[in-house]
Amino acid sequence: MGRGLIIAAVALALAGTCRPASGRDALPRDQSRVHERMAEVEQRLLEMARLLEPERPERAEQLRQALVLSRERFIVSKMEGIRALLAGERYGEAARLQREVLDDLERLAAVLGAEESAAELVRLRDAERRLEEMVRKQSAAASLARELADPAEYAAAADGQEALREEAQELDGELRGGPGSEHLRAAVASMSAAAQALRGGAGADALVAQVEAGGSLEAALAAVRQAAARLADQQRAALRLRLREALARMLEAQEAIRADTERLDRSIGPAERLTRAQRLRAAALAMRQAELVGLADGALGIVEGDETTVALPAALRALKADVAACAEWLRQGRTGPAVRLLQAEVEAALKAIIEVLRREDAAPTAEPGEPGQADKRKENGRALIDVVADLRVLKAMQASLNRRTAGLEAMREEGGALPADLRGEVTRLAGRQAEVTATLAELRNALRRPEER
Repeated sequence: MGRGLIIAAVALALAGTCRPASGRDALPRDQSRVHERMAEVEQRLLEMARLLEPERPERAEQLRQALVLSRERFIVSKMEGIRALLAGERYGEAARLQREVLDDLERLAAVLGAEESAAELVRLRDAERRLEEMVRKQSAAASLARELADPAEYAAAADGQEALREEAQELDGELRGGPGSEHLRAAVASMSAAAQALRGGAGADALVAQVEAGGSLEAALAAVRQAAARLADQQRAALRLRLREALARMLEAQEAIRADTERLDRSIGPAERLTRAQRLRAAALAMRQAELVGLADGALGIVEGDETTVALPAALRALKADVAACAEWLRQGRTGPAVRLLQAEVEAALKAIIEVLRREDAAPTAEPGEPGQADKRKENGRALIDVVADLRVLKAMQASLNRRTAGLEAMREEGGALPADLRGEVTRLAGRQAEVTATLAELRNALRRPEER
């Protein structure tokens, strides 16, 4: 089953979830068919990922992400639960779970169709820009129609209206029956009527048709905006999934490295110099730790396109710096408490960010245009996580600094001084605290209205 067929299968599952059954007895049977179809989709995802891995590893990874999303959201299990609820005539509970599954399936389709949806979003944003301009022009044309006096003015106004009709008709053709197309066709019809009335000198009739055209254009603009916002939400969900998967791989590797670091440290006696074998083990750990720097870079790359999230990229940059510091200490043969404390904080940071992303995906989202999360940074539709999630990331950064400071304090020697090899860590923590403070200021500034900045 190719990519298009997999997406089609998900679409069929979506349709099966939404389609009303012909009767009460048919509901459980129809739901059972959807359940079987979705189980087949999961199996095909696994098979396709395995086949594509040698030649298209990036596409194989995308399919694996879709499979993880499906299993993490228990889509197949939920579908079986819906069937049981329908069989027991518990329709209210079944409807609630169906809405949840529908949202999950839309996210899954977004992951599978990421390449296509990126191009579609560009097309919708362009349509939105052009419709905004058409609304402005149509409003100006209607205002002009109120002031027409002689035949030459009527003819010029008719020419202008006809030119605008051609613009709207061209955009309707590009939308190919998509969001806003129905309203655009209505606008084209009204514009034709307005142009005809203007050529006949019937200003009042022309004005009525122009007002109708303006209303249809505004309805088309609203439909395009809603479709673009929904698609952008799906893209953000797909990006968050990619980021979670990248961080989960980092976490698994980091936990293994810290466990091996502890084992190596226990093999080293107090005040002993490392043996050659121990130095080689430390060097191997340093190489494994350094590999995580590349994974952190990849995670940063995922959020590079986001223009509004503040704390998340700052946390990922800090994470990358800490991983690099762990690698350098291991390269020097250092395996003591300070190294393991920093490794533990890397794990804590990864867990905190993963949990923030998980909660963001689990939170219900409002339909575009409905009252939703009061996050001013989401007005432009480009925020990867909302302001509450951003603050949670910042809180996790500060909590990590507090633990590291307390850990350093516990490592003071009898005279109260820090060991010589840890004094540089104080400078590092001071710099990190300054970064957290600056990030908080940047976040506060991002939440202010433009006139307040």
